[in-house]
Amino acid sequence: MLAWVLPAGCDSRPHAPQLSDTPVYQNKQAGFRFLVPDGWKQTMSAEIPPGPIEGEFFIVRYTLATLERGAALHVMCYEEASHPELAQFHSEPSFSIQNWKATGAGESLTVNGVSYTRLSYLGGPQNQWMSKEVVGVVRGGRVYCFAAVFAASDDQAREQVRRAIGSLKWDQ
Repeated sequence: MLAWVLPAGCDSRPHAPQLSDTPVYQNKQAGFRFLVPDGWKQTMSAEIPPGPIEGEFFIVRYTLATLERGAALHVMCYEEASHPELAQFHSEPSFSIQNWKATGAGESLTVNGVSYTRLSYLGGPQNQWMSKEVVGVVRGGRVYCFAAVFAASDDQAREQVRRAIGSLKWDQ
């Protein structure tokens, strides 16, 4: 008789949001949105947990199959105090590349009234160089990073990512 009292389908475990290939990605928890480049597919999406975040937290990932070697855009966040130096953090191994080398000093840019830092890296075997561009911003004690990786010769992927970042808007 007790089984009739318990609500059917009640499950308190966290659930990942449905993957979506809409032209605009919006994260209401973090309060930002951007235009998704044409042809890019969402391959991962997660809701930011309440409270402090342990390490990096991946919010969303988009990928694109290209003639070069493909491209990826990861949006992540972490607590500002856990990794205070953005350039050092992103020179560490990621995207299956062990040694990213900065290709210049960080570049300041402003998008829709918000200041960001863009960092550029090169890594991988000599015949298969990969580029990584990271755009970072501190908001509410967290660092939000928009990190893209693509073949160093893939100017189209670079421009698509830059247009997506150029469309980035934050809620008040």
